[in-house]
Amino acid sequence: MVIRRNCRPFRRLVPGLSIAVATMLSWSQSLEAGSTEDTGESTQGIVAIEQLARAATAGDPEASYHLGAFLASHSRGADDLVVAEKYLRFAAEHDHVDAQHGLGLFLIGNDESDDRIDEGLYWLGSAVTQGDALSAVVLGRLHEHGIHGVPKDLCLAQDWYEVGAMLGLNPPAGYLEDMTADQRQGC
Repeated sequence: MVIRRNCRPFRRLVPGLSIAVATMLSWSQSLEAGSTEDTGESTQGIVAIEQLARAATAGDPEASYHLGAFLASHSRGADDLVVAEKYLRFAAEHDHVDAQHGLGLFLIGNDESDDRIDEGLYWLGSAVTQGDALSAVVLGRLHEHGIHGVPKDLCLAQDWYEVGAMLGLNPPAGYLEDMTADQRQGC
């Protein structure tokens, strides 16, 4: 599950960590592409992760987000997922909008217990309150289709799509196709 979004600049990183994030992201892309050739990227990637881990441990939410997103995307088991959640949660609790979005997806996608789903919806909603249009559209999709344990609710889906549109992101083509005009008026 890839939850990382590269839409924001690294301006919130402590000095010097922008290079570590860029290196880690490059290494991450190589891993995702299935590259087996070691051109020194592995060593640079490990060094970058160590730098991010030090910054995250020192309380940097941006470093925590990038490290948590990397671990969630390249997990080698349950232990990595626990650590990924810890880093994502720290950043989300410190108002990092991408971490809130990522933690919401992580919680909804990795566990279908009601408490985790509710918490995932909470974090996606928190990202929306900070102006994250993508989180609003994701909430719309979850409610429109009733997936990942989220109850199907077309009226709520329509509301989330409208919020996403107000925030500047139009809903996907064909959204709410199952909804008749009468049903839409009833919302």
